[in-house]
This record gives sequence, C-alpha cells and structure tokens, in this order.
Amino acid sequence: MKKRVRAVASQLWKWFKYYFGGGLVAIAPLLVTGYIIVFLIRQVDKIFLFLLPQQWEFIVRFPGFSVVATVVIITLTGVVVRNRVGRALQRIVEFIVQKVPLARTIYQAIKQFMVAFVEGEDDRFKRAVAFEYPRKGIYAIGFVTGEAKGILKHDEDVNYLSVFLPTTPNPTSGFYLMVPEKETVPVDASIEDVFRLIISGGIAELEESEKIPRNGDCKNKNKGK
Repeated sequence: MKKRVRAVASQLWKWFKYYFGGGLVAIAPLLVTGYIIVFLIRQVDKIFLFLLPQQWEFIVRFPGFSVVATVVIITLTGVVVRNRVGRALQRIVEFIVQKVPLARTIYQAIKQFMVAFVEGEDDRFKRAVAFEYPRKGIYAIGFVTGEAKGILKHDEDVNYLSVFLPTTPNPTSGFYLMVPEKETVPVDASIEDVFRLIISGGIAELEESEKIPRNGDCKNKNKGK
C-alpha cells in the first residue's frame, strides 16, 4: 500500500513539475516584460507630473497619455531640429551646455551614443568582434566603437581598436578596452543577436554560420592582416 501511495505521489510530483515548469517558461517572460514596460511608463508619468501644473495633473492619469505625449514631443522636436532654424537653436543650446564642465562631458557622451545607435551615421557600435580575454584561450565578445589612435604613444605602429566589453546579464555596464586589431576576429552576427547572447549568458546560441571561429580559424584570419 505504501509503495503504491509513494508511486502515485511521485507521479503526481513529476506531473506537477512538468506542467508547472511549462507554465513558468510561458508566463515569466511576459510578466517580466510587462513589469519593465509598466515601470518605464510610470517613470515617464512622474516626469510629466513634475512638469505640469497641479491643476493639469488629471490629464496624466489617463492610461497611455504620457507615452503618447512623449512620442509626440520627441517627433515634433525632430521636425524642428531637422530644419535650418531648429539646427541654429540646437547649436545655441549645445554652446550653453558646453560651458558647464560636468554637463558638457555627460552631454557629449550621450549624444555620440545616440547618434551612433539611432542615426547610424558611422560604424560605431555596429560591429561585434571576438578576442582573447581575460587570458589566452578564453574568448570574449565586444563591440567596436572606433579606433584608439594616438592614445598609446609607445606603440603607435600597432592599430588598436576601442572596444566596449558588456557584462552579463546587464549589457549596459561593461569595460572600455583597447585591443590590437590583428588580435580580433569579426563575429558574423547582428548586434541584436550578440546582445541576446550576452544577456542570456550564452543560452540564446548564435546560428551555425554566426558562431565564433575556433582558435585555429582566428590565427588564419589574422595572418592576412
């Protein structure tokens, strides 16, 4: 009798884990995504509540108002700065910001970051490379942000790349590295796929054609450089 009860309990436990796990995999990503979206919307709501007069705060209470208003404001700002008068106003604002030491540094860094990602005017943040880090035989993936010219005066004959090495699972933090170009290998994958790989800690694998070359392949590719 006890064996039968144990067998039934064991089967029920296996059944529970199987279906609970399936439900968790289905629901958890949706919940986390929804939580992040709601959190961001609430932060935008707080900004509007801070900017609007108290008698107009009821407008922000309408669901989605702050999101729609933000999109409209950003779009209208884009319309303004894309013409001659708007560009002149933008230059005036930038001139004022440039006179404030700390604000100047923050503004320049954020603007370069946004121009590179949103407007795509150059190849910064557009290329992923693999290189041996933190020691030989172990590879890391980073994003090329430019060339580190004139920084290392003692080694000017070597072409160094400025590489941003993101951390897992938060790719917004990381390290700035100067890596010899000849020691890097291009990763045949989109920026989105590489970010997904980093965020997931390697669980979201790249397609077969996008995988990082093995050590021998790296040496062969670098010989021609």
